[in-house]
This record gives sequence, C-alpha cells and structure tokens, in this order.
Amino acid sequence: MLPTAPASSQNALVAVQEKAYFDWSKHFQKDLPVSLEIGCGKGSFAVEFSRRNPEKNLVAVERNANIIVSALMAADAAEPQPTNLLFLHSPCEVLPRYFRPGSVQEIFLNFSTPLPKGPYVRQRLTHPRFLALYQEMLVPGGKIYLKTDSRDFFEYSKEQFAESGFNVLRAETDLYRSDLIEINIQTEYERRFVNMGLPIYEIIAEKKE
Repeated sequence: MLPTAPASSQNALVAVQEKAYFDWSKHFQKDLPVSLEIGCGKGSFAVEFSRRNPEKNLVAVERNANIIVSALMAADAAEPQPTNLLFLHSPCEVLPRYFRPGSVQEIFLNFSTPLPKGPYVRQRLTHPRFLALYQEMLVPGGKIYLKTDSRDFFEYSKEQFAESGFNVLRAETDLYRSDLIEINIQTEYERRFVNMGLPIYEIIAEKKE
C-alpha cells in the first residue's frame, strides 16, 4: 500500500498544500499510464481491471481503513498477483497532494455513495469541488467512468459534468442493455444490484483538450 499523509497533515486543506507527489518509478515495476479508482471498496474491480489491462498501472483509493484491508487481501489472493496495482488509503480531498497535475489518464467512480441533496451534496464525489480536483489530475482528453444504481445521482452527475467543463460522451440508463456491457467489470455492489433486478447507470465524461 502506498504511504499516506502523516497524522499531523490529516486536515485536507493542510495536506493538499504540503505536496508529496508520488514517483511512480519507485512504486510500480513498469512505467505505464496511471489510472485511478476512487472508492475501491473490497477491490474486486481493481484486481480484475489490473488483470485485463497489463498496459496500465492502477491506483485504487479507499478512505475506509477496514474496507481497504479487504481489498489488499483480495489482491494478495489473486493468481497471479497483480504487479500493476497499488492501494492508497486516503480521502478524495487529499489526492492532489500525491498526484501531479495532468498525471492521470482515467478515473473510475464505481457506485459512489449517492448522498442526499441539501447539506450533504458537497460530499458527493461529483460535486463541483471534486470535479475541479479531477480536472487538475487528468491529462487533456482524460476520461471519467461513473457507474451507479441511483437515478438521482446519475442525473445530478451528468448535469455537474456538463457544467464543470467536461464533455459527456455516454450517458446510459441501462448499462446491461448497452454495448458497454461487453467491456464491463462488475463490482461487489453491482452484482448485488443486478441480482435485485435494478438498472445500472453509466456516464463516460471527458476532460476537454
């Protein structure tokens, strides 16, 4: 697992100001384009993505310490163990501390908590304050892939992407009836929702050149 901010820098505003950019050559075996999953859960997507994409390095981020332990165990149990996957225990707000501007090729937001609007809306991972962070970290033309089971979060996110300077390339209201299902990697939450007969929504947004 990648080293995180020291305890004295846990305040997000302070931590972001104290840059500690990762030198990927010291952490990954190969110098490959970097992808980022924010909210990796128990790691099923991260492990399978790494297996399918040996030409990419993936950093899987999770803020819940107990859950990221499960993700680490899933990676350790994989055969063969992925060499292009690293985990980072960090809140989303602190990510610009570690990632240089324009250093991330793509970002995956898989079933982020669809917090209710009102006082909690700022905690949604597609709120403009987070989209500004993604804009900073992404390369020109870099993409964000979002999946959710919440129609409200889907509509909100689609609107925020468009208003925050992203091109919305795809907005699918039923992933499993679209051609995107051919390359889909199912997550733990997704499997549960599909078994319940719920539709899965997906957005692909692109940072403008």
